[in-house]
Amino acid sequence: MHNIFIQRDLHVDCSGSRELVRPLNADWSLRAALLQQVDEAFAAEPSLDNVLQGLRHIHLGRRGARPSYFPSKKNAPFGRTSVYMAAESRLEAAAALMFERDPHIVAYRMQAITVPLPGNRTAYPDFVTVDKQGCLLVTEVKVDRRHQSADVVADQVHIGNVLGRWGIDYQVLDTWDLPAKIVHDNLLWLHSQYHTRPDDADCAELLAQMGVEQATRYTYGELHDRCCALSLPVATVPHLLFIGALQINWKRIIDDTTEIWI
Repeated sequence: MHNIFIQRDLHVDCSGSRELVRPLNADWSLRAALLQQVDEAFAAEPSLDNVLQGLRHIHLGRRGARPSYFPSKKNAPFGRTSVYMAAESRLEAAAALMFERDPHIVAYRMQAITVPLPGNRTAYPDFVTVDKQGCLLVTEVKVDRRHQSADVVADQVHIGNVLGRWGIDYQVLDTWDLPAKIVHDNLLWLHSQYHTRPDDADCAELLAQMGVEQATRYTYGELHDRCCALSLPVATVPHLLFIGALQINWKRIIDDTTEIWI
């Protein structure tokens, strides 16, 4: 991914809810260094095996961990349909799926920046995302926010304060913020049903056709056939479901008889 716009004006409130604090003089160089890390992360090219690593390289088969490579369409470089993101855990992969799904997020990177901690320590937050306004959000993913050590919580508060002074939002997600297993499995299946994201015009055409007809519900198979009849990519249906433009009962496994509505 190239030419991603990163918002650098501290007077722009990206969150719409938090008052930005003007950095202290000593923070300006640190903020510039972090933005340089962000620029380098979003300009980075994948390896020869099409894996996009962060500052901390994740390797499959590492003892004591469950790393995986998540196939991202959103982060794919020009000329490729997808790129593998190195996730350190299943929770990170699940969070990546959510960022992949969010239409407001343009791109994201894993473990792409460092944040200084007290005692000459360094934190590597799990994600940095950039939205359509160029606003950055740093995200940490934990198993359960309610059961963390005091030291871990203190570090998170410190990271939030530091990033806040630099005009960057910070959040901590846990298992309860991510979809339940069957919803996650449905989303992952939909994401795997197409290699190339359909054009916005194709998506708009199918939605318009559904909007003017009297039927309020269709089956997955019917909409698949409708795309074929309209010469639209069959990827249109799973993509619209994936990004939430079409709705289903997410607590049931998707098949050709699954009912879909706007």
